Amino acid sequence: MNTQRFQASARLELQQTDHDLAITGWDQETIELTVDGDAEQVVASQQDDVLAVETHASLAISVPRGTAVTIGRVSGDLLLRDLDRVVNVG
Repeated sequence: MNTQRFQASARLELQQTDHDLAITGWDQETIELTVDGDAEQVVASQQDDVLAVETHASLAISVPRGTAVTIGRVSGDLLLRDLDRVVNVG
């Protein structure tokens, strides 16, 4: 497992994944991505107040509870837990 940390953003955007995705809210002011596989299978870019993530592996993401989350498409299992905002799933 490989972990990457980012500064908290107001919004998390994930275009699509063909793998499992778990997003959990927590009380920290960072976003943490934990990939089940090679770290190179996850591309994340932070611009202004948006963290955009593209993944080609199963991924667990921890976000501050108030982060807005938008997910384009998930072909694997999707787990959402402890989030205070509406999550948009395409």
